[in-house]
This record gives sequence, C-alpha cells and structure tokens, in this order.
Amino acid sequence: MRVRRDPAPISKNLDRSDGFQHALFEVAIDVLKRAKNLGEPASILEAIVATDYHSVVGPIKWSGKPVKNVSKTPLVAGQWSSAD
Repeated sequence: MRVRRDPAPISKNLDRSDGFQHALFEVAIDVLKRAKNLGEPASILEAIVATDYHSVVGPIKWSGKPVKNVSKTPLVAGQWSSAD
C-alpha cells in the first residue's frame, strides 16, 4: 500500500449542515462512552435518553420538550475561513 506524503488540499466547500453532521458524531461518541454495556441495546438506549451534551451546534437533550425524542437547537450562523 502506498501512502501519499503530499496530499492535495481539500477543495470541498463547507455548507450549513456540516456543523450538524459534526454534532451527530459528537453525540454518538458521547453515547457510546456513557453506555454501561455496548453489547446490550437497552444500555445504549438508556445512554441516548440520558443525553445532555453541549455540541458544536448547541445543547443536545431529549427531555421531551417541545416534542418527545426531539432536541431543539438554537439557530446558529457562522463562517468558515482559511487560516492563511
């Protein structure tokens, strides 16, 4: 297997959903860390229900408000920029 040592820069333009996609992984990792037994679906569900996580798009908590199994996040805006 050859590894490229000088990769070309990524040219993908970021869009509004990238933050929410990132938050999805943040929450999934948090749930897996808190689950008591990863081999037991009930344990994972318990960790999901107990989620109270502050993600890149705001707090994630399924408290039943405003609707069961929904977490309302604040409306956010941002601009990605180059570090150059």
